[in-house]
Amino acid sequence: MRQQLQRDYKEEDVRSQGLMIFTAMDPIVQLTAETILQNRVGRLERAERIPKGKLNGALIISSVQGGEVMALVGSRDVRYAGYNRALTAQRQIGSLVKPAIYLAALGNPKKYNLATRLSDGPVTVKLGAKKFWQPQNYDRSNMGAVTLLKAITLSRNTPAVRVGVGVGLDNIVQTLHDLGIAGEIPAYPSILLGALEMAPIDVQQMYQTLASGGSYSPLKAIRSVMNPRGQVLTRYPLTVKQVASPEAADLLAYALHRVTVEGTAKELASTLPSWKKVAGKTGTTNDKKDSWFAGFSGQHVVTVWVGRDDNKPTNMTGGTGALKVWSDLFKVLPTKPLQVASSSRLVWVDVDQSTGLRFNPACGKAIRTPFIKGTQPQQTSYCAPPKPVEPVAPATAPAAAAPAAPAAAPAKQPSDRSGWIDDLMR
Repeated sequence: MRQQLQRDYKEEDVRSQGLMIFTAMDPIVQLTAETILQNRVGRLERAERIPKGKLNGALIISSVQGGEVMALVGSRDVRYAGYNRALTAQRQIGSLVKPAIYLAALGNPKKYNLATRLSDGPVTVKLGAKKFWQPQNYDRSNMGAVTLLKAITLSRNTPAVRVGVGVGLDNIVQTLHDLGIAGEIPAYPSILLGALEMAPIDVQQMYQTLASGGSYSPLKAIRSVMNPRGQVLTRYPLTVKQVASPEAADLLAYALHRVTVEGTAKELASTLPSWKKVAGKTGTTNDKKDSWFAGFSGQHVVTVWVGRDDNKPTNMTGGTGALKVWSDLFKVLPTKPLQVASSSRLVWVDVDQSTGLRFNPACGKAIRTPFIKGTQPQQTSYCAPPKPVEPVAPATAPAAAAPAAPAAAPAKQPSDRSGWIDDLMR
């Protein structure tokens, strides 16, 4: 609230004028968020045997429609008036950056769609004359070729780097700015894997824009300001700017939904009721120092960060730390389900999981996938013909038919060559 007021009022006016400020805060949601963060962070601290009081967290909730901040928790000590981690803590974001990479790619539908094949193998990026960067997947494995959808769902590193380099670092930086990240972003290849520091409120703004179909609205906590006489001094109307292709945003939202069904956040598929469809992304930084989860339903956007103020490892990934807090909240938060890829701008096609082409009922495995109209694959997956089976001789065939049988004849009639030939030809 104070940050928003400081944009329009002098500090002395805020303190002395007796202004009446109407906010978007929901006291029940705020108290629920505080209780859940406190309880779950305490349980995680004990489970990971972290010294008492060393593990902390932050949580922000806003509405999809309007971008109004309904609740904000800046610490386990919720009444602490000082350092607010939700607004101030600058932490690396890890894989939370990947949706921006894929959004930039899907904005070029002639080159990229959810069925586009990407290499999951080792990748080398040239940094300078004799400098190279060779990032690896989190589990240091190589899955061969994967679809773009699978690369997002499983949060694979090397495909994200390939796509980011292919799209161009400048385009990735511009996409991040379009999504609402105001600070300076260095165009280094390492940003493709989240070597980029943001406060949770910045991450919230980024995912707010993704949840809104690629339309940017600055987050706000205040609806209006009145003077003591009841006169309205300032209103904060909804301002919207379309910053990404709506079709690309629809495809990305579907991919982030799959993350919560079969990907790095698949735990949500079992902890939330089936009707409560959500989308989101895990984030883990080097040495497991930061655990993130940011996501949205059809009504709410929520970002959770869990970590230590001393920046020591927590031994938690995004899926084993922050996701637990996020899940606890959405179990009890009344919300509307995400409408998954229901736009008329998209068309659904059965795609072969291994080739990215149209599914052939004769072979392979079908994955129903949305495409921007006109970009769906036209070619059907090829089925290799089955290898011919060698004929097997019947069990009653005479022994003389076997190639080894003629060898016995010369032993009986060593001088009769014609008999040997007759036996061979029989």
